[in-house]
Amino acid sequence: MSESNSKANKNSFSEVVNNLAQERKALIKERKELKSEDLKLKLEEENLKEAQESLNISRLAIEQALARWTVINDIVESKEGELRDKRKAFNEKKTRIQEKINLFERFLPLSTDSE
Repeated sequence: MSESNSKANKNSFSEVVNNLAQERKALIKERKELKSEDLKLKLEEENLKEAQESLNISRLAIEQALARWTVINDIVESKEGELRDKRKAFNEKKTRIQEKINLFERFLPLSTDSE
């Protein structure tokens, strides 16, 4: 009977060792998978950082372009205002000259050929 107990203990011990070995293998496999997943995540994080940097650069370029556009737009609007003022002054001067011509034509004889 002691032999059968000894054999049972050896089988039991052997099973425990086998189970522990299997569990160890499973844990090692899981650790490798986790390392692989960790590397993938790090790569994805790097890609996201690069994309964020690219977006920041693009955002800055857009902000600079908008600032330039604002300056140019202000200059154009200012020049348009100056041009409108010049056009208004020109039209007023043209009107005054036409009025003077009309005034002179009313006071001058219609024909100077009769002399």
